[in-house]
Amino acid sequence: MDHPDRFRRALLAATAILVVWLPAAPASAHTELVSTTPAKGATVAKAPAGVELKFSQSPNSDFTQIVVSDAARKPVPASRPVVDKGTARISFPGPLANGVFTVAYRVVSNDGHTVKGNYTFTVADPAAESAPTAATPGPIDTAPTDTAPTDSAASAGGTGAAVPAADSADDAGGMPAGVLIGVGGLIAAAAAGGVLLALRRRRSAA
Repeated sequence: MDHPDRFRRALLAATAILVVWLPAAPASAHTELVSTTPAKGATVAKAPAGVELKFSQSPNSDFTQIVVSDAARKPVPASRPVVDKGTARISFPGPLANGVFTVAYRVVSNDGHTVKGNYTFTVADPAAESAPTAATPGPIDTAPTDTAPTDSAASAGGTGAAVPAADSADDAGGMPAGVLIGVGGLIAAAAAGGVLLALRRRRSAA
């Protein structure tokens, strides 16, 4: 009567064997860089016609970027990246000069994972010219520069009129205008008083 128990034991044993012997599925399907042409850190005697990057899986061609720069960090003219299965490549319109070049890449796998990095290679072609090296900063120019006049200064200079001072002395002997007005008022008051006094005297005499 123990047939069901034997069947269950046999089923569990078979399942365990399958779990052990079946190949494990990959933990992730991320794209990885497999090889490069020119190779990383290589010195080539002839300038390459382009750069090829081989990945473990075909990257998304819409998001594949490859930029090659010279020693002065100036990007080298190149075609747009072309993706063929797992290989992404660019081509140069002309031969590279001698020097160290940096390849920077950024690709996106089909699962959305981003893979990026960079490496260098050197061109040492006896018949080629040398690439420009990193630029050395020149001396800082400390000479004064001409400053353009402001709008207010330009308008004042254009009309030829000087801007008057806020408080200016009167031209009459350098005496302030307020003092002159006060003195004039006193003189006028004295004159008016003299006239009134003369009129009163005439009335009294009459």
